[in-house]
Amino acid sequence: YELNRFFELTLGTVNCAAGAASCIKFSALDQLSHEYWGINEEYKSLTDYHRHALGEDRYLTHLSHKLLPKHAIGMCPVARIKTDPPRTVLAFIKQRRRWLLGAVANEFYMICDIHLWPKFPLMLLFKVIQGGLRSTACSQFCIILSAIKSLIQDPSPIHIYLISISVPLAISWIISIITSIRLKRFKIGLMWPF
Repeated sequence: YELNRFFELTLGTVNCAAGAASCIKFSALDQLSHEYWGINEEYKSLTDYHRHALGEDRYLTHLSHKLLPKHAIGMCPVARIKTDPPRTVLAFIKQRRRWLLGAVANEFYMICDIHLWPKFPLMLLFKVIQGGLRSTACSQFCIILSAIKSLIQDPSPIHIYLISISVPLAISWIISIITSIRLKRFKIGLMWPF
């Protein structure tokens, strides 16, 4: 979470002002209120429901990006918020599902919003790349399995397989280490990629 917000902040803004950590001026909220609360409860599609009901903090951030000046949203990287976690595994799974559906629906709309690209081109480009990397996680797993299978059949080109697997992972780990040092959160680098 911290790594994403840190990169987003260095690229101009954050794509979600988390509900528990948001501080919103009344004048800004007044500008957004007509579109945010003026929604008809009968949603046009399932995606609209996910955007408005499941990802309400991301939806409010999207509206802020769209309707307010460029630097209206910021983040304090040292702020810490304590919230009560779900008490049961089922409640935890429901919470994670709600967050995921809201995040995916709102990020899709944010990336496709032509009004945001002139304001935040680097952050949106980062979100496109991040979405691509997330969707390739399964592909990376398949590549590793394929490399292991090929190694078992013909172990002679082992250096090619080791390089193709270890170099991207090492680069990601080094970036995580640098970011954790900069944030002074040293455990992040030790825990990656777990």
